[in-house]
Amino acid sequence: MTQQINGQDAPNYVREDKSGSDCNGVDEAVDRVLTLANVKLTANERVYVDGTLLDTGRYTVSHLAASSTITFDDPLKIFDSQDISVIYQLDAV
Repeated sequence: MTQQINGQDAPNYVREDKSGSDCNGVDEAVDRVLTLANVKLTANERVYVDGTLLDTGRYTVSHLAASSTITFDDPLKIFDSQDISVIYQLDAV
C-alpha cells in the first residue's frame, strides 16, 4: 500500500505502528528506545506520538546491523499507552 505524506502519494515509504509499551525502559521515562523492523531506514523518517509529528530534535535515530532504533530524547517522556507511528523511506540500494 502506498503511504501518503502531506496528502501526496509516497510509494517508497513504509509505516510502522507501535505503542509506548514496545519501547525499552519503564513507563513515563525519558530516553526510551523503540526498535524498528527495517534496517534500511533513511534520514527521511517522520515520527508521530499520539498523532503529533515530533521535531527531529526530540529523538535520535541509530542504524544498526540488525535494526534501526529511535531514542526519544530528554525531556520527552514516553508512556506505555501512547501510540507511536514511524513513516520512513526505503533505501533504494
